[in-house]
Amino acid sequence: MLTVFCALIALSVAGCGLSGGGAGDDGSTRDASGVIIEGGSVGVNVLQLGDCFNDSAAGDGADITSVDAVPCPVPHDNEVYYLGALPETEFPGESMVEELVSDQCLTVFEAFAGIGYAESQLEISYIYPSEGSWNSGDRGYICTVYDVSLSKLEGSMRGRGY
Repeated sequence: MLTVFCALIALSVAGCGLSGGGAGDDGSTRDASGVIIEGGSVGVNVLQLGDCFNDSAAGDGADITSVDAVPCPVPHDNEVYYLGALPETEFPGESMVEELVSDQCLTVFEAFAGIGYAESQLEISYIYPSEGSWNSGDRGYICTVYDVSLSKLEGSMRGRGY
């Protein structure tokens, strides 16, 4: 069973967790290219680049197995902008994993958004493996963006200079 933790930067709630059951389910409807055309519950393990979703009602430290995915033209809270994997090593500690993921999410931000992070109205959040998930072979992480004012996003933020 996968367990990952999510760290949210700036104004969002910090320290939400994602774990097991349902983490690989995709209750959305996708077109032939994989774009969500009808929303639904999407497990964290099947989130794809460009997927949009809304925040859950879960609070700090809650276990989350899925997100409420929606088509990106529908107002939404978050967009997945990068998927990556950490190296096959022993678990370096949660703070080191968080630092590696945060650095990589910041590194790829400008290429995604079309504007530097410091000038953007977007904040980043990321989902990364916990020690238990790491020990089960999980090295994947997910970078997402949301509006700094917590306003809903409409459409993809890719290249918008927002």
